Amino acid sequence: MADSADKIAASIVEHDEETQQPVKNNRQVDDAHRFVQEHSAIEWTEEEERKVLWKIDIRIIILLVLANIMTSCDSQAYGVAAIFGLIQDLKLYTIISTNPVILSLTKYSWTNSILTFGSLISQYPLLLLAQRLPIGKYMTGVVTYSGALSLLFLTLNNFAGTMALRRVTISPYSACLANDDQILLWFPRKEQPLRIGLWMCGASIGAIVGQAFDYAAASIKGQFEKSPWKWIYLLLGSMTVAYAIFFGIFFPDSPMTAHFLTERERNIAVRRLQKNQTGIQTRRFKPHQVLEAFTDPQLWLICVTGFAFAFATAALGSFGAIVLSGFGFSNFKTVQLYMPCSGIVIILMVVSGSLANKFRTSRIIIAMGFVIPTIIAYALLWKLPRDNQGGLLASLYLTVFFYGALIQTFGLLASNVAGYTKKTTANAMVFMVSSIGGITGPFAFKGSEASEGYPTGMIILMVSMAAAEVAMVTLL
Repeated sequence: MADSADKIAASIVEHDEETQQPVKNNRQVDDAHRFVQEHSAIEWTEEEERKVLWKIDIRIIILLVLANIMTSCDSQAYGVAAIFGLIQDLKLYTIISTNPVILSLTKYSWTNSILTFGSLISQYPLLLLAQRLPIGKYMTGVVTYSGALSLLFLTLNNFAGTMALRRVTISPYSACLANDDQILLWFPRKEQPLRIGLWMCGASIGAIVGQAFDYAAASIKGQFEKSPWKWIYLLLGSMTVAYAIFFGIFFPDSPMTAHFLTERERNIAVRRLQKNQTGIQTRRFKPHQVLEAFTDPQLWLICVTGFAFAFATAALGSFGAIVLSGFGFSNFKTVQLYMPCSGIVIILMVVSGSLANKFRTSRIIIAMGFVIPTIIAYALLWKLPRDNQGGLLASLYLTVFFYGALIQTFGLLASNVAGYTKKTTANAMVFMVSSIGGITGPFAFKGSEASEGYPTGMIILMVSMAAAEVAMVTLL
């Protein structure tokens, strides 16, 4: 029984990089070891295992997806709130001219860029927390934190305070990335990709749900009628904190304490995780692989695409709704017309993933195909007459096509780089370059060019996407 306990404990917890033995001071090891020793070995049918898996999916995955949706609703609200008075109320502008009125939105751009700085700084602390806390308590803390920050927006009245609050905001993607290994506690490895994918999709779903909620919240009259963006943060923040309490109550720390399972089902849930045994992996640091990474031209070409995609994501996330409102639509109509962008992104990612599975050797060509519509879109947004609302709107929807290429880029990095140290270095290179893109992206648009449709921003984005296309052609 002791050997069995050791094997099962080893299959569901963090391993030492060199020996692949479970970390002995990990509480999860002790819990798993004790659970197996206290429960007799059993045999079970495939039907029983399917029933256990179904119950785990219904409880664990749905709660995690909803958590990601809630935190994403909070994070996407900033760009929409900008068209409902947030920029004016928080003084995120500078007056360049009074006749005619011309505003600089550099301060607003900085409040968007600081978010990437915050993600960079918070990533390591999040990793530490994720390693030391059960997934339930970790996500409860993340969701509570997200909701509390949304409520704190109601206390802001100037640029300095906004910068300080945005600095300590964490992105839903960073929170999930820090904790995706904890899904090992619930699912064997072959079941993990789909579940992690569903968990991560919560961010895109949250963008659509959040925008619909923003529309409804901004329509409320009463105390904040003149500053409708405050209703958005008040209601979203309150709902997120309430969900965090619900999540904390109903999300168990591990299969060993899952009260929604019967005692026999808990035994099956723990013992089926022996399928996670994977053999020894070499994780020693090799300096020569660092040099290989930095001198590999293919990695630098992937960095070019990473920068371009992050730059565009940050630029559109900050100014997408503002650009759309500049087409001549009312604020409420702008929110309605902006929602399809997130839906298009979800469809593109699904289509791109399907193409990647079917044409595994054509990732670069597929990625190039997704970038071309984006380049054309920025050219149209630059040159189309300002009164061509239909053409401008269609062009804005085309700008998000590069998300299909983003999926292929991740696949290239994962499958074409060999060696643990080189792969780690490559990931760090792309992460840092992408962070630079995320920091600089919000500055692509100049507030003084609002009446002209932000031509400088459209040109910069078009050139950056063209550079990504050239990089991918070179990779062929």
